Amino acid sequence: MNTTAMLILRALEILPLVIAQGGTAMISWQASVAKIKLMVQENRDPTPEEWDTLNGDLDALQSALHTD
Repeated sequence: MNTTAMLILRALEILPLVIAQGGTAMISWQASVAKIKLMVQENRDPTPEEWDTLNGDLDALQSALHTD
């Protein structure tokens, strides 16, 4: 499985929590998805730096959702 697909799966895993939370969680999630969508449109996997950034963004969002 390519890394872009793995990022998509990570984003989808937290979607139910994002929907339940709404507000800023939804905005943060949409920003991450937009970055992933751009990579898909460019037909490429993320660079190591992009991978780290997106994983960090999704980790932070998931952590925030579990603490609220």
